[in-house]
Amino acid sequence: TNKKRGSSFDESYNKQLIYVPYHVAAANIAYMYGRAYIRVGGKYNGEQFISSDNLLSLPAFYTLNVFAGTTIKLGKTATHIGIQVQNLTNQEYQVVQWAPMPSRNFLLNIQLNF
Repeated sequence: TNKKRGSSFDESYNKQLIYVPYHVAAANIAYMYGRAYIRVGGKYNGEQFISSDNLLSLPAFYTLNVFAGTTIKLGKTATHIGIQVQNLTNQEYQVVQWAPMPSRNFLLNIQLNF
């Protein structure tokens, strides 16, 4: 919240700062079995104002991500293979006005440890 008045005409005084939501929450849950794991994570981002007078805003949104992987031992080399599904619910959202975030997307990760 803006606690400093720039001038007597400053409409942002005592208003929420732009692009800073009042409410943000995140939660993760993970399960591991042997060398395999799965993790599900969600994030809620509340309404964000995009004008200093708090008249214009971006809507709140929730995203859900899933991560799964395993570690395979090949001699002395440990190989970690994982896949991520980001924005599983295909939520349309913006963090900055006029800049939409990616829809559902996938990431394959291979890591070799010598």
